[in-house]
Amino acid sequence: MDTIVSVASPIVKREFGYIVSYEENLQRLETMAQRLEDTKASVQHSAAEAERKGEKMEDIVENWVKNANDAVAEANKLIEIDGNAEADVVWGYFPICGQEAS
Repeated sequence: MDTIVSVASPIVKREFGYIVSYEENLQRLETMAQRLEDTKASVQHSAAEAERKGEKMEDIVENWVKNANDAVAEANKLIEIDGNAEADVVWGYFPICGQEAS
């Protein structure tokens, strides 16, 4: 029995470590996506104000806003997928405690 515990213990610790790291990385992604969204809104506001004054928005600004939109959309897609997959991951480790079959 001690042999089984000594072999299984590091494996279980590593798997739980993956779950903890995953959660931390997901929270970091959510935070960074929100910061990017806020920065994008500020840049768009400044660009709109400049256009009202007759200035032309530089191509680099337009490209940055497009890339920011794409990055935020991709992050939101990953965050949404996580909402659906998180329960599956946890219940995959503890199938006896898992959800009842529909």
